[in-house]
Amino acid sequence: MSMNVSMRAQDRHFDATLHFLVVDPLEDKNRVIAASYVGIPEATTAVTAGFIENRPLFIDNEEYFRSLHPYRRLERKIGEGDVVHGMVYNSLATIQGIEEQLESDKSDTGYIIALDGDVEKAVSHHVQARFGLPKEWLEHYNELFSDKVSQLQVIQNPDLTTLWPDMKACRFDGNENEVLEVISEELSYMKKIMEEERENGTAVGEMNNVLIRRGCRLIIPKTTVQGRFNPEWGMKDYMLNNSEVFGKLLAKLKPRHQVGDPIDPAIGTTMKRIPFPAQANMIQALVNTLDYETSVICSGDMGTGKSIISTGVTTVLHERRKQNGANRGTAVLLSAPGITLKKWRSKEILPTLPHAKVHIINNSNEALQLYRKVRNGYQPQGLEFYLVGIDKAKMSPEPYFGGVWKRVKGTKSEYGWHCPDCGNQLMKTVDEEIQPLEWGDLAYGWPPSHEEIEEARMGGKLGPNGLIEGQKVKWRKSRRVKKCTHNTNFYKNEPEKEEFLQDLKEHESECHTKLWRPAIKKRGETRIRKRTNISNVLRRMNGWFDLFIMDEVHQAKAGDSGRGDAFAQMVKAAKKNLLLTGTLTTGKSTSIKEILWRTDAKSLLEVDVNHKTGDITWAERYGKLKQVVKLDDEEETGWTTRRKRKAQMPTEEPGIAPQMTTQFLLHKAGFLELGDMGLPLVELKEMPIFIDFDREHGSYYHSFHEELHKRCSLAAMAGAKGAFSKFIPATINYADRPDLGAYVQFGDDDDGDVIGAPSIDGRHAKERELIKLVKKELRENRRCVVFTQYTGKFGINERIQEVLREEGITCRILNETNTDKRSDRLEELKEAEIPVVICNMGLVEVGLDLLYWPSIIYYRALCSQTIPVEI
Repeated sequence: MSMNVSMRAQDRHFDATLHFLVVDPLEDKNRVIAASYVGIPEATTAVTAGFIENRPLFIDNEEYFRSLHPYRRLERKIGEGDVVHGMVYNSLATIQGIEEQLESDKSDTGYIIALDGDVEKAVSHHVQARFGLPKEWLEHYNELFSDKVSQLQVIQNPDLTTLWPDMKACRFDGNENEVLEVISEELSYMKKIMEEERENGTAVGEMNNVLIRRGCRLIIPKTTVQGRFNPEWGMKDYMLNNSEVFGKLLAKLKPRHQVGDPIDPAIGTTMKRIPFPAQANMIQALVNTLDYETSVICSGDMGTGKSIISTGVTTVLHERRKQNGANRGTAVLLSAPGITLKKWRSKEILPTLPHAKVHIINNSNEALQLYRKVRNGYQPQGLEFYLVGIDKAKMSPEPYFGGVWKRVKGTKSEYGWHCPDCGNQLMKTVDEEIQPLEWGDLAYGWPPSHEEIEEARMGGKLGPNGLIEGQKVKWRKSRRVKKCTHNTNFYKNEPEKEEFLQDLKEHESECHTKLWRPAIKKRGETRIRKRTNISNVLRRMNGWFDLFIMDEVHQAKAGDSGRGDAFAQMVKAAKKNLLLTGTLTTGKSTSIKEILWRTDAKSLLEVDVNHKTGDITWAERYGKLKQVVKLDDEEETGWTTRRKRKAQMPTEEPGIAPQMTTQFLLHKAGFLELGDMGLPLVELKEMPIFIDFDREHGSYYHSFHEELHKRCSLAAMAGAKGAFSKFIPATINYADRPDLGAYVQFGDDDDGDVIGAPSIDGRHAKERELIKLVKKELRENRRCVVFTQYTGKFGINERIQEVLREEGITCRILNETNTDKRSDRLEELKEAEIPVVICNMGLVEVGLDLLYWPSIIYYRALCSQTIPVEI
């Protein structure tokens, strides 16, 4: 007879088939530690939700309850059928040593479920992982702590015993202090015996046998290294006393390539531009590493030739394929900032590999054409490069909501969103209540009135989506409802409502219609032409590319950015990956976390890191965290004074643990500095120039600075977010453009506080110094680039151009917004021999050559009480 698990409520009853149940007889024989069951989706979801909400489970009419601790849940569809496996288990539980205990630091109790029945092994793994004990004594922990283990009751359905028929479960009672005390006692006993046996002349090789014979439950771990150890040593003493042993171990570790090892002949024979020795060694090291790793990283200073290194890697891989008799050429996918693609083709790839074919994918149509060619059997004939800008690769079609705005059934003038397939009104969850989806949930502005809709209907101008033809709708970017809400999937991450689930069951409503589609230009829904996501198209080519090169990979480090997602898709489009960057990390450990996850998820999974691991958890292991504790005002109570301590959310600070570098980077990353090139380098001079304000300007600025700083500080102490967001732009730009004056308003209404400073006509001290500096550089035949900030409404570029032109200095502003054309604009300025270029430094952040203008002037103010200004 099959055992049923039920969730009951008034006028509702959900049944599933029990798989197994684990209860704790010491706590309460009816307290559930873990339960597993199968059934139709609605029933399984209802049973899980009801248990999480602290409602009793009924196993063949007997009631079972949850404990006070939190629970975890699992729900998975079984095969292709309409059956779902559900499971709930206590957060203090580990399942066969795989699931880490959530509450290990909050409770002395742990539950251990051994699916294979080997409960002794599971206990050892649980204790070792939970308390951070050495793995070398893993097999002895079950014996050491057997007095802390008690058996749990496992109830299994006799009809479902084919899976995990030997399953057992137990309870472990003990905290960290108790466990460490047992280990310390055993170690002390072992140390005492060893000292006695050494005095008796016992050989080292016989020591373990003696320890076992004398009842010691911990023995010396087997090792081939004869090191020295003294418990009183610090780390420095330990390293010094074992330096010879460490040296021998390091000598056995042969690097994959080192200076002096043979270089592949293809580097010198097939490349028209011959790399420098340091670059050739880096090429060989990366190629050798690709034999073992899927992804490698080349991190080098600007000017070390990461571009020629990447072309060298592709050359060696291509020539090796030819030597091995490959029946096709080599396809390389290269993604970089769009501003650099033409440079990659004309200055990097073709001058180095003139026999290569280079294609730039400019839009999704070209990506689809390549996809169709590959699907029809196209293979590269030689070495072929396909270049795509990272920003174009991330672009998706403009989304348009596909729901229908129409009158709600049973009403005269009430309208709502409806599913275009099943016709049901779309719903949302608000405070655990199911409510109709409103116009404002998806679109801005006001919906068309009942009269406007009826007039459009009579005139034949009402569209199939219920909107008036020609009506411009601005959709909200946060599209919270992606599918028709009349399906159980929509509520998986929401508080499940039994009433709604029962309604689904009664009406058999299983609509899964997607509600968002690409906007159609012919219907006037968008101004942009039809496009699709290029990175997704490339991913669907099933690894057709032999190598994927990602330039400036640090720009794809964010976990939730479009660039990051495009990077992740293109990684899947190739068999191997080469990542190029000059800024591998920002100094924080999380700055490389997502790059590692997207390129080498296996190594992270091996250390129990997955896509759900948060930045704080990662930084706790591999970085540095700062914990801020806020003290409330003093509260006097009699003779005592109490201050409440409130810990704020920890934040990450700069700092990377050596463990992260050794575990994830050293075996697959090459680092190159300019000094490694062995070349005489041009001397770089950085000269900050400090300028005193003119008397009137300085007086106004000082007063404005102090008053604004005081006002922002008060806002910050009051807890206002972004209290200083107006401070830096206002002070910097009053230093740079006093002719505009200064005006900062706090508050949205007309009565808000205003802090300002008067405008000052004429040239100020900084502009006069700029003119002097530019003229000096030009007299010495050094052309200049003037880098600026705040080039929007403050018009810094235009002001500088006006001032320089009044002095007879020829200058131009680089403000090309199209990244594909920016390099062309620089070439035009070079051909026109323009001596001075003015631009926002963000426009030339990566990949553009400015060698024609050797002097760089950073035109920015330093905001401080001493009022210096740096050019």
